[in-house]
Amino acid sequence: MDAITNALGRVDWTVIDELSHLPSGRHASAQEELRQEYYALRIIHRQIGAQLPPRAALTQALYNVRRRHPRFHPRYDSSYFFGESKMATTLSGDPHVEEIEAMALAGGHGRRRPEAPSPVESSEARRYTEALA
Repeated sequence: MDAITNALGRVDWTVIDELSHLPSGRHASAQEELRQEYYALRIIHRQIGAQLPPRAALTQALYNVRRRHPRFHPRYDSSYFFGESKMATTLSGDPHVEEIEAMALAGGHGRRRPEAPSPVESSEARRYTEALA
């Protein structure tokens, strides 16, 4: 039990330092949610030994926050997270932005690929259209 307590009690100062590149926001704001999501994801990445860059946690955290706050425009140090990358520093040029925003507006439950209608739905729809004709 002491090993678990010690592991949980350790502070990862690297992640704390990385948070300086994500400005704080007002209490309970989307910016604060982004910082909390980033912190949690980054800690998990480091604990499992994943060699993921900080931008991976930021991207996932931003996706999670935008599901709840679709119009959220985050503040972050783009040179730190994307400086060495050839990726865009903003999501404005990303072809999937509209798709992600539409999914977030729908409550985040959308799927990228439409599901095939079930046989029950198809037969009900057929009966309904036949009744209308």
